[in-house]
Amino acid sequence: APPSDPAPSAPWTPGPGPQAAEAAALGVSPLDAYNAALLDEVRPRLPPDPAAPPAEPYDLLALGAGAAGLISSKQAARRGARSALVSGGLAGGDCLVAGCVPSKAL
Repeated sequence: APPSDPAPSAPWTPGPGPQAAEAAALGVSPLDAYNAALLDEVRPRLPPDPAAPPAEPYDLLALGAGAAGLISSKQAARRGARSALVSGGLAGGDCLVAGCVPSKAL
């Protein structure tokens, strides 16, 4: 994986350069306007605001954005719970993204 900024301070910017290499290491390519906006939502480069008030506690914390994490977070939120989804990669997990799901073979 390419080295990333130790403390990124700018949103994702479309075009070639170090951010494009960083996005490609995440499996997002090309770094166009659409993908830059996507990455700003799912992997923001701006640090959180330290002056912001603390958030309310979560009712559900799902570790991993595979099928189970996605569904449990979505269903909890539908029922009024505050849910958080934490994943080391992009949403979908190995099976949904890489092709374990049988329909990917068709």
